[in-house]
Amino acid sequence: MAPFRREGQGFQKQPLPKLRPAVHDMIGRRLRLHYEELQQQPLPERLSALLEELDRPDEPTRKRRN
Repeated sequence: MAPFRREGQGFQKQPLPKLRPAVHDMIGRRLRLHYEELQQQPLPERLSALLEELDRPDEPTRKRRN
């Protein structure tokens, strides 16, 4: 993502458009359905392995030889 420009450098913050309540509700329903579908999918194998690694207790660190 590109950083926002600071004031004085051409950046002008514009207000967000107002949504009708029906549109707002429809977006909320669709987002909830999408997230529910995502929760039903299994984790990718690599992500599952990383989470398992994080759950393991810390192992003592080995000193490196120089």
